[in-house]
Amino acid sequence: RVSSWIPTPSRYSSLFPKSPPRPMSSSTTNNNDNKEEGASYGVGQSDIGATTPASTDGNANLILRSWRERIQESSDQSRKIRGSNYVQLATVDPITHEPKCRTVVFRGFQEELPETGDTQDLVLLAKDQNTLCQMSCVMKMITDARSQKVDQVQNHPQQATELVWWLPHSNEQYRISGHLAFVGGESGPCGSNQVLQQARQLQWKDLREAARNSYWDPQMPGGPFQDVLSKNASGLEDTSNGNDNVIPPPPENFLLMLLVPTQVDYLNLSKMYRQVDIRKENDKTWSMQRLNP
Repeated sequence: RVSSWIPTPSRYSSLFPKSPPRPMSSSTTNNNDNKEEGASYGVGQSDIGATTPASTDGNANLILRSWRERIQESSDQSRKIRGSNYVQLATVDPITHEPKCRTVVFRGFQEELPETGDTQDLVLLAKDQNTLCQMSCVMKMITDARSQKVDQVQNHPQQATELVWWLPHSNEQYRISGHLAFVGGESGPCGSNQVLQQARQLQWKDLREAARNSYWDPQMPGGPFQDVLSKNASGLEDTSNGNDNVIPPPPENFLLMLLVPTQVDYLNLSKMYRQVDIRKENDKTWSMQRLNP
């Protein structure tokens, strides 16, 4: 929970001579005040939770719904908000055992999953989607094979990770635990799986040119900086034959990164509602339980 440490005019009115002091009683701390003060800076659980009016639809807060239904609804509501698809992804350094966290872009769900292949969990999820309203729960991201996160994941026994997605518009947080699967080129991970190879190609084509060019940079991500003046800024080999509309195929270091969830901790601070969904290992179905916030 975020501690209350950011000053706002309403809490420190005596510091602002042009604004007369006002009493800070419970009767004056209403939703309208919190909407103005906390909408951008949520300074604590009580402040964040008050930015959105509580639901008035009866026992809606008591109804258990799958996390996949909830996250689809949350995503749809925040779709037009800039930066709403930024998520935090944490891994563990295999040598120091320290947590490592970074911000990545969530690029939607992998709707088509392989029925056969070398990624067993994806195959099982493809066969058990009836437990999640026929919706895939495999989350798509991308990364460079040379990045540190890839080494950290591949050297972890369970390839474990945790993703955190905070949606300020609805005051919702999703903590999604699971493990990562990487999809490289034909000679890389999942190279023989046609379904995943096609998904990788489509994701590459959806990228902006500047993002694609970064994968051709000869310098190692996270390595010492070197100002390479003698080479093209991107290191990109021209394979377009003079046609600017031709997108070159992705390099081997471009990876489609898939998060296979095993547990989802959902928190709604506006409604003070918390729920955990756990994927059962024995039959690959999901259980749901409401928790204290």
